[in-house]
Amino acid sequence: MLEAGSVLPSDYVWGEGMAEWVTLDTLFPGVGHVPQTVVAAAGSKESRETGDRGPGFGSLVSDALSYPFRGDGVVILIAGTLVFTVLNFVGRYSFFLSLATWGYLLLMLQQIVQTSSQGETRPPTWPDFDGFGEVLMKTSQWLIAILLCFGPGFFLIFSSKEGESEGRAVLGMLALLAGALYLPMSLLGIAMFDSVNALHPMLVVRSILRIPGHYLLTFIVLVVLGGVKALAGQLGDLPGALGIVGHVVDEFDGLWSAFFSARLLGGLYHLNHRRLGWF
Repeated sequence: MLEAGSVLPSDYVWGEGMAEWVTLDTLFPGVGHVPQTVVAAAGSKESRETGDRGPGFGSLVSDALSYPFRGDGVVILIAGTLVFTVLNFVGRYSFFLSLATWGYLLLMLQQIVQTSSQGETRPPTWPDFDGFGEVLMKTSQWLIAILLCFGPGFFLIFSSKEGESEGRAVLGMLALLAGALYLPMSLLGIAMFDSVNALHPMLVVRSILRIPGHYLLTFIVLVVLGGVKALAGQLGDLPGALGIVGHVVDEFDGLWSAFFSARLLGGLYHLNHRRLGWF
């Protein structure tokens, strides 16, 4: 990462067992004496301040497309597809099993966001499972984010009274659009800070305004991905055995889409970490 210019000797680092964050050249004396070629790779002073080093947004999307198939990703995709296909049929009879499975998936997605934000190129291994409480907490964080983003819009639409339905419906649609724009940065914040405090508008709105171009492109990509996922969901309505195959394809596509989205959000942070200035 030093040679690639994604970290500098003056950047703060931390590892398990350390009492506080320290600069890289403090932890490893002499690491600041890097060859001139490395300094050149780090870019100009302006690019260091903005964080615009390394690949552009197009490369980020291309990388995210293949990311789920690297390392253990293929095994995780296959195993996850089988588990969620089974849950599709029996989940209605086992609420806690479904909740635990979805919670574990969210833990994995958080791990993908965090490792991607650090520049890792391969998917992480299976996340550690510390009990149902951790799964419940992670699930509640994501549910709160979704309710915060879309709750006001749906409330305006479904609470409209006769004679004011048109105006409230328009406001509701605008609120849903605003919520959709708010959601990706909210999920990125939750994954990075592991706290619902990351949903605060001061953090989310400020962060969006700091990287408006990349964020808008990310939003568009996620909207297109959602459309493709909606089409894949229709495969389960096919008759007979085709419907079962359709469910399997839909679950596989859903997992791949989740991995892709997490990689994209983590990469968005990695690409703009200096502009965002979260840590």
